[in-house]
Amino acid sequence: MKRDVFDIALELLDHEVVDADGVPCGIVDDVELAGEPGKPLRAVALLIGPGTVADRLVWPFNVLVRRFVGRSRVRIPWRDVRAIDERIALRRSAQSHGLGDADRRCARLIARIPGSAR
Repeated sequence: MKRDVFDIALELLDHEVVDADGVPCGIVDDVELAGEPGKPLRAVALLIGPGTVADRLVWPFNVLVRRFVGRSRVRIPWRDVRAIDERIALRRSAQSHGLGDADRRCARLIARIPGSAR
């Protein structure tokens, strides 16, 4: 994905991420930037997961988020971003990035409950 200029807060943060198959796999919680003094910043990765949010909070909120929601964080390299529209589209599957693991575990548990397929 090559774009020279975009508004990170408006176009990336809190936007839904979909994988190459169009499956929703998270929300952008933060953006990793790189640059040198006097030069423009550039986006190098999207950060997804509750661990990302917890890092921005102050005590005791960061502790509560980590305890009840988790510490997981996934870093998506910028080269894996295919498109930025209403959603952020990735070039690969969610599973190849380690996204959606908890959702898949929950789905397997729910599938065991009688009548859950209705």
